[in-house]
Amino acid sequence: MRDSNDIRPEPAVYTEGRPELSLGSRPFKELLIEVLHKGAAFRFRAKGFSMSPFIKDTDIITVAPLSGDKPRLGDVVAFLNTDTEELVIHRVIGKMDDSHFFIMGDNLPTRRHLVTISQILGKVEKVERGGRAVALGLGPEKMLIALLSSRRLLLPVLLPLWKVIRPFLKRSSR
Repeated sequence: MRDSNDIRPEPAVYTEGRPELSLGSRPFKELLIEVLHKGAAFRFRAKGFSMSPFIKDTDIITVAPLSGDKPRLGDVVAFLNTDTEELVIHRVIGKMDDSHFFIMGDNLPTRRHLVTISQILGKVEKVERGGRAVALGLGPEKMLIALLSSRRLLLPVLLPLWKVIRPFLKRSSR
């Protein structure tokens, strides 16, 4: 029999039916940090294009606390940039040691961050687009994506491949 504490409801999108908090606002960041520190997942609408095509502008993402685990190669994590105090969602592309990680946006091949484990707030565990879960970029392929990104090869490999695959995806969604 399950303990009632084991059952967690799906977190609601924070902005539904309410005025949106800007992702860059202090109240949004404080709320995110507080929810993750309490061990709960936080669900919100992504803004920006740095993780495209795997996470697109306006996708709904769910960030879960690390819960003592260290991020792994390919994980998409949320962290606070210490220089700008911005909330950033990017992929782990390598590590310096057990407490320092190289992180980069999938669509930003020239901008990589070195962050400490203490800067990482949580890990993206779910992406939704148009009401459907998007698994591409969070499954086993995430390691290949991270390796290609770390060598600045993701976009040169992905763009020609995408041109071939995209027409087939459009046909299958009809």
